[in-house]
Amino acid sequence: MDLGLSTIKGGLRPGWQAGIRRIYDTDAMAGVILHNIEQGMTPDDIAAALTFFQSPLGNQIIALETSARTAMTDPVIEDLAR
Repeated sequence: MDLGLSTIKGGLRPGWQAGIRRIYDTDAMAGVILHNIEQGMTPDDIAAALTFFQSPLGNQIIALETSARTAMTDPVIEDLAR
């Protein structure tokens, strides 16, 4: 896991590392998201969302969102945004 914290002088204490791992536990996040989808969306809603995100426009939105999130972790892009 690289959260950009490797530059902290002396590194992180084990307690902090464990906390960060717990906060950014992707399996736990996926479980929460799936639970909320199951509770808040009907099968028809889910089918409509899947249809949309598998469409050309949906794919473009996903690609742009992924690109933006990747760019946010690039120090050069961050400097340009300031």
